[in-house]
Amino acid sequence: MKTLSIKKTVYVLVIASVLSGCVSEEERLARCEAKGVSRDVCYQVDRANQQMIDSNAQQNAYANARAAVKQHAQAAKKKSVYYYEGMEIKKVSTGLNINGLPASLVEKEESATVYQQGLHYFIVYSTGRLAVLNDQRQMLGWAK
Repeated sequence: MKTLSIKKTVYVLVIASVLSGCVSEEERLARCEAKGVSRDVCYQVDRANQQMIDSNAQQNAYANARAAVKQHAQAAKKKSVYYYEGMEIKKVSTGLNINGLPASLVEKEESATVYQQGLHYFIVYSTGRLAVLNDQRQMLGWAK
């Protein structure tokens, strides 16, 4: 029971201290006028300050959103180098390279693309997995 009332007291003190720093528009204008500046000029300066604060907050929000999106995109990067029984299989812009040699495109569909190099076929699925087949198109295994 006492801890609950202590927590309430702490919350009230925190809220009171936060709100004590808040100043209304009328108070800001009164302070400005007390310095001998006309009310119109004080009003224009106050509006300019508020617009500057709003634009800075908006730019910070955009910067934070861009940073969050960049991080998200980095996490979604797909694997581009695979290995299978001593073979290094790389996805490149032109297709596949197996141990540095290009593989020829055999078949392309929506869910997978088939390449051939030497006595092996390579199926690259849209999910990112890569299957290795022999020349009779029998499954040998998955490249890792």
